[in-house]
Amino acid sequence: MSVQEIIHQCIFPLMEKLMHKLSEFDELFAEKRLLFGNHNSSRLIVKIEQAKELVANDKDRYMNDVTFRYELNGFKKAGTNAFSCAVNLQWRFEPFKYFLFIEHNNYEKAIVRLYHQLYTEEEMNTYVNECGRLMLNKMEEQLKEQ
Repeated sequence: MSVQEIIHQCIFPLMEKLMHKLSEFDELFAEKRLLFGNHNSSRLIVKIEQAKELVANDKDRYMNDVTFRYELNGFKKAGTNAFSCAVNLQWRFEPFKYFLFIEHNNYEKAIVRLYHQLYTEEEMNTYVNECGRLMLNKMEEQLKEQ
């Protein structure tokens, strides 16, 4: 399987699930920003189709890595102490395997797959739930500091 197939069959479905799950928090914040790109730069997107278009128009740009950031800014109930929260995912592609990093860059904690191994539905749900938990923990930490 190629990097492009992994992007379309693993990364985009996972991003869609994540966008749906984390949208539960959107109304608590003044602004939502979705950033898709690679280690060099990211572009603001509103929906998954825009990320698909970016990849289709410049496949070589995404041959080494892909990044996705779900960012919520301006927690409404905090007034003048409004804060932001985000979850960062990064995929890195090596010759025989690919890595998923959720909120870290530690290869020892990374989720590793060979190219013929796609994420199962259950695995994607686990990763999405982990991201939701991380976002909630960040909000709770910020509220405790207020």
